[in-house]
Amino acid sequence: MRQPLPDAAAIAALPPDGGPEFNRLIFASSPYLRQHARNPVDWRPWGEEALAAARAADRPLFLSVGYSTCHWCHVMEHESFEDAEVAALLNAGFVCVKVDREERPDLDAVYMTATQLFTGRGGWPNSLWLTPDGRPWFAGTYFPREDRGPRQPGFVTLLAWLRQLWDERRDEVEKQADAIAAAVAQATALPAGAEAPPALSRALVDDALVALARDVDHTHGGFSGAPKFPPHQALALLLDEHARSGRADLLALVVDTLDGMARGGIHDHVGGGFHRYSTDARWFLPHFEKMLYDNAQLLPVYARASRAAGREDLADVARGIARWLLEDMRDETGGFHAALDADSEGEEGRFYLWTEAELAEQLGADEGALVARVHGCVPGGNYAEEATGRRSGGNILYLPRTIDDAAAAEGLAPAALRQRLADAHARLRAA
Repeated sequence: MRQPLPDAAAIAALPPDGGPEFNRLIFASSPYLRQHARNPVDWRPWGEEALAAARAADRPLFLSVGYSTCHWCHVMEHESFEDAEVAALLNAGFVCVKVDREERPDLDAVYMTATQLFTGRGGWPNSLWLTPDGRPWFAGTYFPREDRGPRQPGFVTLLAWLRQLWDERRDEVEKQADAIAAAVAQATALPAGAEAPPALSRALVDDALVALARDVDHTHGGFSGAPKFPPHQALALLLDEHARSGRADLLALVVDTLDGMARGGIHDHVGGGFHRYSTDARWFLPHFEKMLYDNAQLLPVYARASRAAGREDLADVARGIARWLLEDMRDETGGFHAALDADSEGEEGRFYLWTEAELAEQLGADEGALVARVHGCVPGGNYAEEATGRRSGGNILYLPRTIDDAAAAEGLAPAALRQRLADAHARLRAA
C-alpha cells in the first residue's frame, strides 16, 4: 500500500529536489507522477530542466511513460524503481524522466511510435533511452528486473549494456538516433502538401470492410490474434454499414463479437463494464484496468446492436455499462474519472476474483453454488497470473456456456436464470 503524500503546505516547504524522502515528482500535479514521488530514482518531469541536465552531464535520458491505472507500470515500479540497486544504476548513468501519457498525449504518441518502430509493438510502461536532445536510440516496454534467459535480459543487465554503448560506441548511438528520429517524423507526418487527412470516401470504407472481414475470428468473435482489445470503433463502422446497406453478415459479425466479449472475463459480470483488454484470443483473461473511453464507446455499440438484432440481452450489457459509469465513475462535481486501477490492495484484479467459498458466504450455499457453476468457477480457481502462472485460488467470473445452455443444464427457464444471476450480481456488488 502506498503511503499518503504530505499536504500542499508541507510540499511547498520541501527543497527543489524533494529532499531525502522524495524526488522532484512530489511537486507534480499528475497522480501518476506523484505515485513515483517516493522512488529512490531521481525522477524529473519532462521539460527543459531535464533536457538541460542531460546536456550538462552528457548523459542519456531514460524516459518512462505510463499512467496511473496501468498494472505493468506498477509491476516495473515495484521490481525496479523502488529497488535501491536499480535506482543507483539509473541515477549514476542516466537522467531519469517520468511522463504521464494522460497528461501528455502528444509525447506519448511520438515516443510510442518510436517504440513500435524498434520492436514492432507497443504498450505501457513505455521505456526509452534518448540522446540529451530527446532523440530515441533504444526502446521497449516492461522489462523484468532479472534476466529471463539469453533472449530476455533483465533491466539491471540492460542498463549496464546501454551505458556501455553510450560511452564506447557513441557514433553508432547517434546514427541510430538520427535514423529513428527520421522514421518517427515520416510516420507521423501528413502527406506532402496536405493540411488535413484525406476526406472519407466510399472506396476507403469498402477497403476497411474487406480488411475487417479478412481478419475476423470466427471462433471467439472480434478479430484475430491476442491480446484482444474491444474493437468499438470497428464495430461502430460495421453497424453504420449495416444500417446503410442492410447487410446481415455485418450485423452477424458485430453480434458474434459482442457475445464473445459479454460472455468472457473481459466483461465485469458483477460490476458492469469492460476491462481494458484480454490477454488471450477467447476474451477470458483480462488486464483489469477499466477505462472510461473504452466503456463510453462500447455503450452505444451494445445499445445499437440490441435494437438492430432484437437482442434484449445485449441491452442488458449496455445497461450494466451505464450503471457502472453513473454509479462508480461519476465524480461528485459532475465529471467522470478516467479509469479504475488494475490493482486492488496491491494485487492485480483482487476485487474481481471470487472463490467458491466467498460466493457461498455472500449468497448462501445453494445460490452461491449455482453462480459458481454458471460462471465457470473451479475449486482451485481458474485465474493464473499471466507473467508467473501463479494461481491465487480466485475465479474470474465468465460464461463458458450460453445462458440458454446453462439454464437447460440447471433445469431452469433462461429468463429465470437471468433474473437469479442479476439478483446475485447485485448482492455481490453490495458485499
